[in-house]
Amino acid sequence: MDKRRLYRVQSEIQRIISELLIEGLKDPRIDQMTSVSKVELSNDTSVATIYFSIYGSQKTKEDTLSALENAKGYIRSRLAKVLEIRQVPELRFKIDESVEYSIEIQKILNKLNLESEEKSNEEQKEDEE
Repeated sequence: MDKRRLYRVQSEIQRIISELLIEGLKDPRIDQMTSVSKVELSNDTSVATIYFSIYGSQKTKEDTLSALENAKGYIRSRLAKVLEIRQVPELRFKIDESVEYSIEIQKILNKLNLESEEKSNEEQKEDEE
């Protein structure tokens, strides 16, 4: 499959699953703050790895992953109805930790900036005296 078509199929899978998370899956274990961050499709389109991000506790993440694993069949059937491809890929769900990692990095940078400003202010006061 050429790269453009692969990209379009990935985008479509991401869109469909995102819609299902919003209105189609009624499992209470799926947190409302769950979103599909990326879909990677193998070159032969037999496997789709769906990365989802969720901001919450480890238990919330595990519960959401479990619920998505249980809903695989339903999600594949919905993909089959919408996608026009011969074979609907096998779905693999993975938690995307990059959002939380970004937040932690931002907190560290903010703390360093604050410390730097405080040090600079102290140096200015010493110079004025």
